Amino acid sequence: MSDNIAGKVIVITGASSGMGEAAARHLAANGAKVVLAARRLDRIEELSPANWNSRAKKLPPYR
Repeated sequence: MSDNIAGKVIVITGASSGMGEAAARHLAANGAKVVLAARRLDRIEELSPANWNSRAKKLPPYR
């Protein structure tokens, strides 16, 4: 599976917990560029890919 997603940009909604969080972590670990979206800003900041990978970029939240 990692050959199919490496380098692709994938948007994950509901990424602050549960299946969305698990999917984001899995996809990022397999080389995808993930864009995380969630209602809970505090949770999404804790789960930021910048905390998972030194190459990740953190964008400012849209309010």
